[in-house]
Amino acid sequence: VVPTVPSGRMGDLFESASRPGVLACAGEWRGRGKSLSISEKHGKLLLEMGPEAPTLALLPESADGAEVWPMRWTAVRLSSSGEPEKQDVLYILELPTPTAPRLLVRRPAHEGI
Repeated sequence: VVPTVPSGRMGDLFESASRPGVLACAGEWRGRGKSLSISEKHGKLLLEMGPEAPTLALLPESADGAEVWPMRWTAVRLSSSGEPEKQDVLYILELPTPTAPRLLVRRPAHEGI
């Protein structure tokens, strides 16, 4: 089965296919009574946790975005201009393998004074 792609969008399909880490975390995730959705829009990974929560940006934890397993991302707020606010990490997400059935989501451990 070959996915159908609108005319002129074949490059997008191949670009995404060359980044399996992106494809591995994208989709609907459910657990412990909560659900979240990860999608790619305008070249950014976005995390949605319901209608009452703001949409967050997911940034790869590796400096160059290289695919290293387990893959880790940080979830941050988006500024009013739509750019990720990298300094304020709200969640850390981890996917152990490309085919893992579970996505670990946790809050970062902040060090106090």
